[in-house]
Amino acid sequence: MSYQDIAVKYGTDKAQHGYMPYYEQHFKKQIAHLGEDPHKILEIGCKQGASLRMWNELFPNTQLFTIDIFKEFNPPDDILELYSITGSQTDGRILQHAREKGVYDIIIDDGSHNSRDQLISFYGLVNCTFTYVVEDLHCCNDSFYRQDMTFAQTMLGQMKDNKFPFKFDLYDDKIAFIYG
Repeated sequence: MSYQDIAVKYGTDKAQHGYMPYYEQHFKKQIAHLGEDPHKILEIGCKQGASLRMWNELFPNTQLFTIDIFKEFNPPDDILELYSITGSQTDGRILQHAREKGVYDIIIDDGSHNSRDQLISFYGLVNCTFTYVVEDLHCCNDSFYRQDMTFAQTMLGQMKDNKFPFKFDLYDDKIAFIYG
């Protein structure tokens, strides 16, 4: 079963946005390089846990972590290795708490889509991961998500202007795989 099929099975919007072929390409390459599945994945923003269930099926021996701001979020109780942190992806205490959990093989930002939030989370966590994925970068084109930032100041703007200080692969101006 492909990553796309599993994403559809669990109803994650990653399938609808067209992200799964990119995940499959990068993660299979990373797994081939490491010789094993990831040990730890942190996902920022997980709503009702559809993508967490998907990651759990794709990588059943991987410990999953999540940060979500909504207190009403109830982490899926059918995932054994799941650690949930409730709070904002820009709260220094929350980011510190996530850093204290050690190094993650993969961090995925599918949180607020706010340009500032993406940058704060990225710079707060990039030193504790090998691959950092940012979804929904196309929101940087929308002034609502930029919140008084210029496009050039956003993560996508920096990538497009070749001013982003990390190696990355950008697809459709929507999703980037950044290598720490």
